[in-house]
Amino acid sequence: MHKDPFEEYIRQGEASQYEKAQAWKTAIGLQAVDGLTPSAYLVDLAKKNIEGQMSLQVLHTLLENYYESYPNQEDRTAEADIVSLRMSELLLEKAFSFTPNEYLSIHRQLFTDIYAHAGSIRDYNITKKEWILDGDTVTYGSVSELGAILRYDIEQEKNFSYANLDMSETIRHLAIFVARLWQIHVFGEGNTRTTAVFFIKYLRTLGFTVTNDMFANYAWYFRNALVRANYQNLKLGVYRTTEYLERFLQNLLLDESHLLSNRCMHIYSTNGNIQEESIQYNDNGHTISRDTISDYDATSESETVEDMRCHMENSTTVPEGRVSSLDEFALIDKLTQHSIYNPTYVKVGVGDDCAVYDTPCDVDQLVSTDMMVEGIHFSESTTAPFDVGYRLGAANISDIAAMGGTPRHMVVSIAVPKGRHTSYVEEVYQGLHDICAEYKVNIIGGDTVSTEGPFVISATVFGDVPTNQSVLRSGAQDGDAVFITNYLGLSYVGLHSLLEGCEDYPVSRSVHQRPIPHIECGIIARDLGATSMNDISDGLSSELNEIAKASQVIIYIDESALPIHPEVQAYCESHQMSPYLPMWTGGEDFQLVGTIPAEMAEHLPTETFTIIGHVKAGNAQVLVDRDGQWIKVQPKGYNHLDKGIL
Repeated sequence: MHKDPFEEYIRQGEASQYEKAQAWKTAIGLQAVDGLTPSAYLVDLAKKNIEGQMSLQVLHTLLENYYESYPNQEDRTAEADIVSLRMSELLLEKAFSFTPNEYLSIHRQLFTDIYAHAGSIRDYNITKKEWILDGDTVTYGSVSELGAILRYDIEQEKNFSYANLDMSETIRHLAIFVARLWQIHVFGEGNTRTTAVFFIKYLRTLGFTVTNDMFANYAWYFRNALVRANYQNLKLGVYRTTEYLERFLQNLLLDESHLLSNRCMHIYSTNGNIQEESIQYNDNGHTISRDTISDYDATSESETVEDMRCHMENSTTVPEGRVSSLDEFALIDKLTQHSIYNPTYVKVGVGDDCAVYDTPCDVDQLVSTDMMVEGIHFSESTTAPFDVGYRLGAANISDIAAMGGTPRHMVVSIAVPKGRHTSYVEEVYQGLHDICAEYKVNIIGGDTVSTEGPFVISATVFGDVPTNQSVLRSGAQDGDAVFITNYLGLSYVGLHSLLEGCEDYPVSRSVHQRPIPHIECGIIARDLGATSMNDISDGLSSELNEIAKASQVIIYIDESALPIHPEVQAYCESHQMSPYLPMWTGGEDFQLVGTIPAEMAEHLPTETFTIIGHVKAGNAQVLVDRDGQWIKVQPKGYNHLDKGIL
């Protein structure tokens, strides 16, 4: 489960802890605008800083030493950690000057030693493929006038008066200002994070507190809203609009609760009847315009996001057509539209005989396939069609996590029973799309057929891992420690509570219906030298036996070390069973289990990792210490009619 590591400090902490926690949460969340995820190690350091155990200066030293000691860490993880730390410092700093030099200085402070151009205006023109633009790019500022535009926009804003504006007009003006500032794209990289910090500090000078979770939880939405505010394609009927930015700012500054959906911003998901309208403000009778420098003209949409929504996300009507009457190619085309969430490496997506994608240098390719069959892996009584797609995507992505890799692309094939409503298929694909969007996994191909049999869906995921760093099942060694991530048994409880019609276990039902792949944990374990790893899809007993067999070692487990989630404890007490039963045999938790050299185990973040045993040389087997007795664990796990383990 994704647990907010800063929530306790924000809700219950002292004033100083609250302020630090907000800064850290925002700084870490904003890394998502560039597809970055800070490490659990940084989160642990941040908590110590919030609690007053370590100063920011000490954190700088520790982080520097950490990456010197573990050079195999991915460069982008290091970037996320270092920039998060620097950003938290800037957000905690009260001093601020609303000037172009301050804007450049923020970039320099964030990215020194990360980008060669830190703090410098770029000297080349740029384009960037955007998912919400279906691979098209915003027209960014021309290199010949970047400095002039930056000075102009900041000077115009500095001289602007908000005196005669109501709050709605104020929000709209702020949206236009930040959209223009971002569109310049003064730097080669790091523009959105720099703009966010500058904008947050500016908003504070206007009297806004800016302390809720918007930048932390909706960083990618913020960036996509900036993109839509600066893109138009008259041929497609797409116009610049600040509608999405305004909704973000209304939630940020006014604590409103507008729906913020990235998919709704996709140029082919929005209503085609959007009308363009110019936005101008009068300041003491003078019209503020940027026409002398740029043809920028902000617009708004004639319908709200809630009114139009996305037909794929919010359709409440059942299509008349059924699979047997639909053209196969039309269905494939409909289901796989807008499925490129990270276009960096995709050359050709859906639509040709094959997809074509590039690969980064110095990586090994990973590939895995999972299949789900109705009546075996899921049923309509316990699994909504959306969750079918979501779970399949999670299972595939989790396989990449178990290798310490990063998922990149996916192909999906389905066999649909004749007579099944196409709305069912669309909802399955929507679940798949949602988890792929969350982890930026591109859907680049697949196939659809009708069948006389049950509904079947299969997905193949492609990922990569630094060369020769794949974490296999076969590497466990004498003396290693055994670890797991988070809690086990929740999916078991979720499934059985659904079958029983019980609503008392919401966390467990969520884990069962929409499991979370632990990509970051896999990368952390890999970079710390994990010797073996498996994702827990078939139960802890099965996965440990697979590692023991592949590595030809004995794995010793201390059963009392297994963390027990309160819902697992409560369910098992009410059903008079051991809470360890769901952990050993439940499966589909998609947590990670693995081994790591004992001397490195102490570096695993305790928030997400638990040490549960050790490895010894010997014939392949798994032994568990139960009340002082070592009992052999068979792959099938517990037999609750017996005293323990088959």
